[in-house]
Amino acid sequence: MDRFRRIDQGGKNYIDANDLQVAFSTPASKYPIVGARMLLRLFADGSQMNFEQFVNMSKFIQQVLIAFKRHSPQGMQIAQFRAAIQELGIFIEEQTSISMYQLALDMNNNHFGLLEFQFVVVFLRLGEQLFNSWTGDGDGLLHIGYERMLCLLMWFM
Repeated sequence: MDRFRRIDQGGKNYIDANDLQVAFSTPASKYPIVGARMLLRLFADGSQMNFEQFVNMSKFIQQVLIAFKRHSPQGMQIAQFRAAIQELGIFIEEQTSISMYQLALDMNNNHFGLLEFQFVVVFLRLGEQLFNSWTGDGDGLLHIGYERMLCLLMWFM
């Protein structure tokens, strides 16, 4: 909760893209730059996320960091990227998925390289697994109670 409040400028009870920009630009930020770029793309100007969404995203970032340390992404192929992206409708709009894929292919005009794109794919695959584990009744919606939220906070803080 303290981390959320530090990022939530003005106590609005939600975080918008401007809040994220400030949080990621501070020298003491614990967030990797790729994660920051990903978040800023997911939550474009004018968008916002509440505390529960913030908890989910923080959990996903932690899972990505763990996966990235354990598995070298160099062996992944573009066909696998495409297959992974086709399964990501839960997390991001289809157009955003396509844009991310195009960024990886168009190496001259993007702001992150192929390895960073692979990092994002790993992030989203783990996110899908995590999401599915949290949607107990299969309705496609996250249901995180207060106790689980506190457990998650303790895990990544």
